[in-house]
Amino acid sequence: MTISQVVVGAIKGRSIRLINNVFIQAMEVKYPAILFDSPTIFEVVEREEQLTICSKTALRRGYYKKLRIFDSSGRSYLINSAKKIGTLGRFWGYNFFLNQTVRVELEFSKKVEETFLEDLKEKILNAFDKGRNFWGSRGDLPELKKLVREAKTHFELIQRLVGL
Repeated sequence: MTISQVVVGAIKGRSIRLINNVFIQAMEVKYPAILFDSPTIFEVVEREEQLTICSKTALRRGYYKKLRIFDSSGRSYLINSAKKIGTLGRFWGYNFFLNQTVRVELEFSKKVEETFLEDLKEKILNAFDKGRNFWGSRGDLPELKKLVREAKTHFELIQRLVGL
């Protein structure tokens, strides 16, 4: 990745690096990664294909708009939009319910932020607390919280959440 400028600033009293680049490609995201589309729900993706394949209905309803990605290297990306670049599967991607599986190209914000491990842990723990009915229905919420608290790196934290 070519970095045109590195700016060090302060947000909430902590140092944060902002990396400004002309365009950020999806292949620069280090997997596995966590996707946050609301304060209570997140999804873990292990590879790019999981991020760039969706249903036509999800794309039309704006699933990717303002989706935040936290990757294994500690960076945070914001997706501005997505556009269909093709279909996936037989019969042009249509299934029995007449929904279509599509491959998308993501348009990222030009700003990439480095995320502190403790901030990401706090965001995940807040998601567990705010979505207690959703996450608590699994029956292992205390164990999940313990796994999050004990992680030592971004990669370890996200890897522990794979398969949720």
